[in-house]
Formats: sequence, C-alpha cells, structure tokens
Amino acid sequence: MRLDDTNISPDPGYVRTHCAHIIQVAHCLTRKSPEYLVHICEELLSNPPSQAHEMKRASGLNWNQFPIQYVVSQQKEEIHHKLIGDPAFYISDPLLRYEQSMKALPHVLKMGQAYALYDRCVDAIHATLPQTDTGLEEYTYGVMWLGASLTRPGAAVYILSVLDTQTAWHQAHTAAHTLLSDSEEMHHILSSLAPVCRLASVGVEGSSLHDARLKLYWRMSSPTAFHDFNIPLYTDDNILHCIGTILKDYFFTLSALTFSVGVDLKTGKIADIKIDISNRILNLDIHKALSCIHKAADFLGFHTLISEKECLSCSKNAVAFIGIGVDNTHQYRLHLYLY
Repeated sequence: MRLDDTNISPDPGYVRTHCAHIIQVAHCLTRKSPEYLVHICEELLSNPPSQAHEMKRASGLNWNQFPIQYVVSQQKEEIHHKLIGDPAFYISDPLLRYEQSMKALPHVLKMGQAYALYDRCVDAIHATLPQTDTGLEEYTYGVMWLGASLTRPGAAVYILSVLDTQTAWHQAHTAAHTLLSDSEEMHHILSSLAPVCRLASVGVEGSSLHDARLKLYWRMSSPTAFHDFNIPLYTDDNILHCIGTILKDYFFTLSALTFSVGVDLKTGKIADIKIDISNRILNLDIHKALSCIHKAADFLGFHTLISEKECLSCSKNAVAFIGIGVDNTHQYRLHLYLY
C-alpha cells in the first residue's frame, strides 16, 4: 500500500506532501498504516501548516534542514523502528519555537505510551537549556528534537546544547545530578569528556521510569583515543573493528563521528554506548549503506533483519548516518538513519 493510494484531502498538508518518502519506507518496513505514520510525523513536527516549506525555517536535524529522520535499529534477533522530528521547525523565532516544542512534548510522550517520563523530560530540558530569553535566542536551528518508537512503547526528547562549551558541560553535570539516582560515575565521565569533546545534546529515552535512560551525545574537539572517554564499552574490540572497517578508506574530520552514552536513571550505571558516522563523509546510497550494515552484522554473528528489497524500493530516501552500539550485556546494535 502506497501513501499515494490513500484518500487524500484537497489540501494534503506538509507531512503528506513533503514527508511521503519517509512515510513510504516506514510503511514498507513496519507495515504500519500510512495514516498512522502521517499522524506521528504531524505530532513530532508540531502540526506544521501546509505552507511550512515556504516559511523561513532552519532545522539542524539533517544537513539539508529536512526536519524528520527514520531510524532502523537491529539487534541479533529483533529490529526496532523510530521516527525523530524537529518540532516547530517552521518557526524562525527561537522563543516561539521553544514554546511550541514544549506543547508538542506531552502529545509525543502519550503517543509513545511513555507519558510517565514527562517530568523527567521537563527536568532534563530545564537543566540543559538557558533559563533566559536571551540565552534561547542562539537556538536558530532548533531547541529540541522529539522521537517516537513505531514498534514498541517508547519516546524520547533530545535537547540541543548551548554553543559555549564550558556552559554546555556544566549543564550536563546539572542534568546528571538532577535525573540520576546516583550520578557519581557520570560526573567522572563528564569530567573526562569536557577537555577533549564538544557536547551536542542531552536526552531522555524510554517508556517508563523502569527502563528510562539519560542520553548524552558529543563529538571530539581534538584527536582523542576512545579509551580516554573513561567509558569501558568504548574499548570493545568488535566496536573498534566495525568502525575501523567502515572508515578505513575515507578521510574524515572529527565532527563526522557522533558518540553517545545511555545511563540508567534508576542506578546511574552505564547502559549502552553508540557511535554514529555521518554519511556526509561516506556519501553512501542506500544500497551501499545496507552493504555496510550487512558486513557488520556478519562480523557480529547475526543476520541482518533490515529488508534490502523494501529499502531499495524507496529510492527517494537519503542516508543520514550509519551507527553501531553495544550495551552492558554485550548485545550489539546496528543503526540506519534515513531522511
């Protein structure tokens, strides 16, 4: 079933018109109805008006300022799907964009059956963002991104960090102290990262207080060995092999790699890590990106569950990132980000 085959009103709206390629691939891979997927995209984007593509706008979610990403994540025996959106991307005023994003947050959490995380998400937002209108004015490319799982309960908020590096890491310490039941380990990690890395965002992911994680994302600001992150999972031999295999034929800058760590809110312990590689340096089409995923899956000892046939049938989608992660039980994950 194609989105084009559904009954469309005379004014199809922004999502139906400009996100049809995302709806199509998500439908092909999840078998969720196009109408359901359209609704999720509309909530993630805070119900953009039909003329949103004509309005002054700027989204930092993708390099071409497109405000939606579709993420396919595979573990050894299961696969998960998620949509990430830049709410109110069509509003140029950062203060109004923040207000509209905050209005969208509870709707997305309810849609993801994760409303129990609302207070934690608000705590993370208040800890990470400036508390003055003047401070918010630097957020010309978005304030936060929202995520919703398509195949299981779960939602997320990712709050963009301030440009000033020292302030950003100070706010990360505040977020850790505010959200984690035991933040001692996280404070040590943050202190290791701050001299050599630039914080990109702080987030909360999960479906309930039982499985929720505090997420931090960063990029290197100077050449740094992974073990200097002070996070043991970043020395995993299989992770290093897969990343090295993908990057061996490419010249890349430090900003090409985005690192992240997930921390269990209940315990304050490291839950997982991930490395995402920007496709701006790889310049892979979907076929080549899937080939990378398949080779990594073979090396890690599991068959890819990402349907090459279905992905290739949706040729309008571009690749944003490919990624690999591992959790504290040494379960590996492979990620494909499309826009």
